[in-house]
Amino acid sequence: MAVLTDIRMPTGKERDFLGAGSVGVKPFVAISFGANKLAPHVNLGYQWNGKSALAGNLDTGVKGDLPNLFFYSAGTDIGVTKTLTVAVDLIGQRVSSIPRLSPTTFTAANGVKAPSISFRSEGYGINNFAAGFKYNLFKQLLLTGNLLIQLDNGGLRQRVVPLIGLSYAF
Repeated sequence: MAVLTDIRMPTGKERDFLGAGSVGVKPFVAISFGANKLAPHVNLGYQWNGKSALAGNLDTGVKGDLPNLFFYSAGTDIGVTKTLTVAVDLIGQRVSSIPRLSPTTFTAANGVKAPSISFRSEGYGINNFAAGFKYNLFKQLLLTGNLLIQLDNGGLRQRVVPLIGLSYAF
């Protein structure tokens, strides 16, 4: 078990999209243990964010609150054979209340309805499933493959993200 804190400092200019322009503090806990061929693990944490022009008005420089978020992951590594390990994880986060575009309907004075958009303040969740493997091809040569699969429609992201890698330890 480990208790950690990630601190983000405002080192870039948010107007140039070189950082968020605010302090962010993310304490979290990481727990793992091994039981025979299984190695379950869980990470839980919360991120507090400060004010930034990105959440306010870039033209006037008025800063707004960046959203806070709760994040979590849980899964296990499974030693299938001496050279093959399979991993599965649920990875997610819950973003606090923020302004989001929402489809609405506008009704004109003559009763004609037309599609429109508006802002509403709401939170949302992002959940993904990850599955992968590590295979020791020869001595220190390792083949890695992973898939990150979207489980819901929260946030803007790919439905499936593949990853394949080959590494060698010297």
